[in-house]
Amino acid sequence: MCLFQSHVVESSQPGRVGAAAVLEFWVGILTQQNLWYRDKTVLFLMDQICCAAFTHHQEECVQKLLYQQHKNALGYHGDRGLLSSLVGWIAGNATPSFIEGQSLSAEVWFAWLVLNMEGMFEEDSQLRRCVEHELLSEPNISPEQALKKAQQKLKLLVAPSLQRMQVYRWACQALATPPDHPLLPLVWQKFLQLYFRQPGPEYGPHLSMVTKSLLQLFGVFAVWMDDENLQKQEVYLPSLPPEYEPHRLAQVMQRQQELWLEYVDQERLQYDDREVLSLWEKVQSEPAFLQAQNPSFTDYTSLDNARERVMSNLQKHPVPRPAPELQQHKAPVAKVPTVCLTDSKAAAELLQQDLSILQDQARIAVAREAQQVAMEQELLESLPLLYKNRPEQVTMALECKGKGGQPCQGPANITVTCERVQRQEAVQTQITSLRRDIKKLQTDAMAPPPQTLAQAAVHTENFITALVNMYKAQKSPAVQHVGVSAFYQVVSFVCEDTLRHPPTRQYLSSCVEILGQVFIQGNAEECGCVLKTILEQRRLCPLISPFFTPNAAPNQLVFLYQDVVTSLHLDSADVIFMLLTKFDLPHWLNEAHPVFSERTRLLELIHGALCVCGQDPEPELLMPFHLFAKHWTWLLRHHFPDHYSDCLRLLMTSSSNQLLSPECWKVTLRVLGCLPPSRGSKSKTEQALSTTDVLGRAVDETVDWLSDYFLRSRLSKPDLRSFGLYSAWTPYISEVVSFWDHLIGCIINVQLSSCARESVGSRKIANALQDLHSKVVKLFKPWVFPLDTDGGG
Repeated sequence: MCLFQSHVVESSQPGRVGAAAVLEFWVGILTQQNLWYRDKTVLFLMDQICCAAFTHHQEECVQKLLYQQHKNALGYHGDRGLLSSLVGWIAGNATPSFIEGQSLSAEVWFAWLVLNMEGMFEEDSQLRRCVEHELLSEPNISPEQALKKAQQKLKLLVAPSLQRMQVYRWACQALATPPDHPLLPLVWQKFLQLYFRQPGPEYGPHLSMVTKSLLQLFGVFAVWMDDENLQKQEVYLPSLPPEYEPHRLAQVMQRQQELWLEYVDQERLQYDDREVLSLWEKVQSEPAFLQAQNPSFTDYTSLDNARERVMSNLQKHPVPRPAPELQQHKAPVAKVPTVCLTDSKAAAELLQQDLSILQDQARIAVAREAQQVAMEQELLESLPLLYKNRPEQVTMALECKGKGGQPCQGPANITVTCERVQRQEAVQTQITSLRRDIKKLQTDAMAPPPQTLAQAAVHTENFITALVNMYKAQKSPAVQHVGVSAFYQVVSFVCEDTLRHPPTRQYLSSCVEILGQVFIQGNAEECGCVLKTILEQRRLCPLISPFFTPNAAPNQLVFLYQDVVTSLHLDSADVIFMLLTKFDLPHWLNEAHPVFSERTRLLELIHGALCVCGQDPEPELLMPFHLFAKHWTWLLRHHFPDHYSDCLRLLMTSSSNQLLSPECWKVTLRVLGCLPPSRGSKSKTEQALSTTDVLGRAVDETVDWLSDYFLRSRLSKPDLRSFGLYSAWTPYISEVVSFWDHLIGCIINVQLSSCARESVGSRKIANALQDLHSKVVKLFKPWVFPLDTDGGG
């Protein structure tokens, strides 16, 4: 320090190089080595240089060198512009700094120059101003959100963390600076300029400020920091009391950059400089013989005494202790044995051990919840009994004022019986005990979970991760078998307790999702097992139904559909609907090309499900009913008229017993073109087939078959013979009329087309009319003709 001060003073004399050149010289020397800012000796010397720069008003030259050093630390190059360099700085996850940590308590002069220098980067990037603008625009936004929005607005790839912003750096430095340090008021001024700044429309102009004493200044600082209202933008500063010093506060809020040098103890700095120079001059002027006579004196300015200086410094340090012994620590989570990835039995033991811990924790949590609910219910039942009205006799004195000038003999004492509320001490004792128990239960519930729980969760996660990675690297049958077994074992741990405990429910759901996506989804061999698991435990449907992919097993699809249909009843309708959505029948029909017998079997299953839903499906069955109806129409359309006769036969048979909903008739007639598509429908299912495609040459056969069917039906039962078919077919009359109308129209069009070129009165036209009349009569005969009881017509 003596050398620096002397060198600066000497160089400041007229005709010399000047103080700036000396300071640049020493800074250049001290910052040549790598990571110089981590060397405490270098930091001490740099602190003295920064103090000299401040005293001689040469901070700018030191900041310029540190600025260049900082650019090099950030990875700047000479061919990069300032803007692109700033983007590179902002993009880093952590901004490099010459200050290790958040602040320096010993090298305050050095910290002062470094923080001022680093503030230039934050100012040039506009990041701080943009963050302040976002905070003012949205009062409810958090600082982290404001920083993120500012990053997006400035198109910065990655912004520095919030703690690296200058306002936080200056706050930490202000708290770390010793109370007697001369720079303390200026450090607080820097922090307050950032903390209380009030930007205008475009960040506002700068104002000047007037200086009172250092003690009073810190008192004003305390008043500012204690008043939360100063953070609001609408504060009217002239209305503040004098102790706030409103004019100074206004200058702080509006970014006054001029330093309050009047609060720096200049006399102390000058005194320290004089003391240092005096010591240096004394050492320089001391005669050589006196130095030689003093055995404890070492001339540190001589190059010949280098060895003595080194040995002397070494003797001042304590003997280094040996390195501590290496402690072997047990890993908090055990490694996953490799055998578990290919051996199902070993994997099952691992999962059983870990997942049992999670299941037990869920059971404890659910039991604790039930206990708290019971105690709170008991508490609610006890509160109305805490106070009770009880009869009580009260003696009251009525004063007498006399009458006619005669005094009275005294007040009259009257006894009154009334009811007064009284607290039941037994109930109060019970309530106090309940509240104490509830408080203890809540305290236990908020306690950290046992370490074994976290170890079990991480261990299972490591096992699943290793298993999935190995399978993705090489799809080994052994690994796949372990993955499938692990999926069902994890599913087996899903119970009422784990479903009621959110952390365990979420964890098991994540494990099931990963294993299901990799080992179960799209696996033809597991479709039946997944379906069986769902049907046996319906609560698992939302969890594992995403991995039920029946189309992955096209040869088993009809059998899987049969299992779903046979499980249809009121209390399982939601599960059945979710399972039905997994069947992609159009894809199966067009890609798997199932044979006619398979399609017929599927049609019969769908018909049976529609009959289970009934004539008027319950609200719970409506969603699966509509899916069954859609599947019915898909099969009817596929390779029409392959299943036309089967659909017609099944439709008529079940309708004659009123087993089907009229909606089944509607969807069938829409496909055949007998009814228009439903309003707003664009589905291919409801696009009607043309008459030629639907009926064509089969119109005659359809009319003949229907005529014979209804006639047999009319003759099958005595009540139908006597009273007709109308009562049995009432629910479907409107649909039957539409079908009859369409069939008769088709017959007429066919006959009209065949006789279009015949002359009026020709034999062919007469025969056509006769044939048309006989068919229409035959179609309506079972409905309108009376029949005798002997079976005659």
